[in-house]
Amino acid sequence: DDSIEKLWSGAAYGALGFDFAARWNLGLELRVQRDHKSIIFERSRNQPSSLVVPFLVELERDWTKLLPAATLRYELNNHQNVYARLATGYRPGGFNTGIPGDTPDAAALIPFDPESVYGGEVGWKATAFDGAWIVNLAAYYTHTKDVQVVTAASPTNPQFILQNAGDDHIYGVELETRGHIALGAASLDLTATLASNDGSFDDGTTVLDDTGSVVDISGLRVNRTRDLQTTLGATLRIPVGKRAIASLGANLQ
Repeated sequence: DDSIEKLWSGAAYGALGFDFAARWNLGLELRVQRDHKSIIFERSRNQPSSLVVPFLVELERDWTKLLPAATLRYELNNHQNVYARLATGYRPGGFNTGIPGDTPDAAALIPFDPESVYGGEVGWKATAFDGAWIVNLAAYYTHTKDVQVVTAASPTNPQFILQNAGDDHIYGVELETRGHIALGAASLDLTATLASNDGSFDDGTTVLDDTGSVVDISGLRVNRTRDLQTTLGATLRIPVGKRAIASLGANLQ
């Protein structure tokens, strides 16, 4: 196989925030993104197996997306605030090149479409000790359309491809705390997080298995969601002379 891919991507971003009442703030954001991709993919006739069908395809795709977001924030006091946020996201489509030779209509596996994400989040943020300690608590929900799923289209091909399976939704909660402790000339940074999330694929979601057959994954749990996940981290920084810092870190997940 031989392929040539080209990508052009450009974006413009703007944000506006204003206080419309005592302790209330509204933030508005807009991102405009345009992506252009093209590929020339050729499977030559010089193949070790007579089952491999040679072909040549030239494809171009263009996507332009408007991605708005809004955040409403209320200050409980000088050290705490609560917020609600609505946001959109987007990942462009593209082209697979690891196309198996023993799959019928292999050229149809080359392109895949973008996925779009719509999400909401509510949370609480607090600081203490003049900003040296931070605590964040958030709950969120996201809905993804045309989610890009990693799969294999053939048991004889070790390469993976992306394909649009359908829609999914994910929800979860996260607690994060970070602290900075001064130890004379040295400093100690501590982090701890606790999270839980879940989600499933919506009705009508399908994916290819490694035999090339279409499998319905509706209702199955979304990949990489976790019942419980925690991380602990610590970094000690000690000045060494006037121009160097020695650091020692430890992380647990």
